Amino acid sequence: MPLNNTKSVIRNPNSQIAIIALGSRGDVQPFVALGLGLRAAGHQVRIAAAADYGPLVEAYGLEFARLGGSIRELMDWGLVYDILDAPSNPLRFGKRMFDALRPLVSRLVADCYKACAGADMLVASTLGVYIAYDVAQEMDVPLYAAHMHPYGPTRAYPQVFFPELPHWVPLRGRYNRLTHWLTEAGFWYFLASGLNEARRETLALPPISRTAMLRRATETTGPTLLAYSPVVAPRPRDWPSHVQVTGYWFVDRAPGWQPPQHLVDFLASGPPPIYVSFGSNLAGRHPDEVTRLMVKALRQAGVRGILSSAWGDLGNIDLPEGVLKVGPMPHDWLFPRVSAVVHHGGAGTTAAALRAGIPSVVVPFFGDQRFWARRVHSLGAAPTPIPRPQLTANRLAQAIRTATCNPAMKQRAVWLGKHLEKENGVARAIEALGLNTPCELRITNYELREAPTVIRNL
Repeated sequence: MPLNNTKSVIRNPNSQIAIIALGSRGDVQPFVALGLGLRAAGHQVRIAAAADYGPLVEAYGLEFARLGGSIRELMDWGLVYDILDAPSNPLRFGKRMFDALRPLVSRLVADCYKACAGADMLVASTLGVYIAYDVAQEMDVPLYAAHMHPYGPTRAYPQVFFPELPHWVPLRGRYNRLTHWLTEAGFWYFLASGLNEARRETLALPPISRTAMLRRATETTGPTLLAYSPVVAPRPRDWPSHVQVTGYWFVDRAPGWQPPQHLVDFLASGPPPIYVSFGSNLAGRHPDEVTRLMVKALRQAGVRGILSSAWGDLGNIDLPEGVLKVGPMPHDWLFPRVSAVVHHGGAGTTAAALRAGIPSVVVPFFGDQRFWARRVHSLGAAPTPIPRPQLTANRLAQAIRTATCNPAMKQRAVWLGKHLEKENGVARAIEALGLNTPCELRITNYELREAPTVIRNL
């Protein structure tokens, strides 16, 4: 995300850092890791996110500020089900998404302004940048973007909402660069009315033209943080130096957390099962059918399974012996105890599976999930992805068999896991922000310990 950021970097201790983590749990949890690292480095941290994630942030002793209401209450369920149940028209999807976002923008900016009171620096997620941009201008403080996926014009690959073209297509590199600009320009253009309303009513700033909004899509910036491993997605050579690929920002289970006894007993009663989770994504309009499909695939593959209910949207069918349904579980505890993970390809779940050294079976829904599905497959740690509209029990069963029975895939996953354990993304991010880091920070079991950093930018 290019930003016009002329403020000098803050290097003094005890700075106040506001983190605008607008998005799903996968957008919020890495910022908890960053917040813990910043706090250990002597800074004060406040994380602003949707109301759903207040307990997550506060479980680690970090200050939380509410950003809008509950995502479940604000979500356009018709749009979500259209995405999940059938291939979506990108233009139709974009229009409906902006129609849903537009009435919320002014409220989000007002909440952001309140959450950032007294801050010396703002760090914002991909969506958070749009509501924090004018807040940073009014406060006269620097704003830095942090993304959980590749972000910025490059010839190497398209923006994550656009399809990837085959390598033999002429002008493929130009197409890739153009998709990044189109996405940026589209967001600024369609959010302009809501942002101008917030500028007038909340920030006492004059409105600006849509042309001026569009210029923001090409402005230059200070550090842009990309919170994933350069081994998983190598840094394109045509990115400017201010784009920093830091490594993942991992944070483990909350202090005092204990697994439910029925899950412990299930794990001990047989071979390591398959874990099936689609994160904050939903099962669609027919959750019973989706649940039956997953159970059928597990039985065909001859494996036990754990089904994650995520937001409680899986069906209520009776589950056979060898299949257990659970609520959200900390991945750092559970993933080392399973043989493979079936998931949607979200950045957080993908990273957790790689870190645990186990293969994935990726069923991408939309956006950056398709990118991570391609990357994990190309690294040899997952079978060919199964797009959500093409998901069948037979295809899923075959992919599960490949993930659990292919020795080379298992070895590749183990190698990647060992590498990620050596990375220190939080420390690199703090360094990129120009903030003091008294030691090499690493978050393990929610304690900060000294550890060597091994980062190879391949």
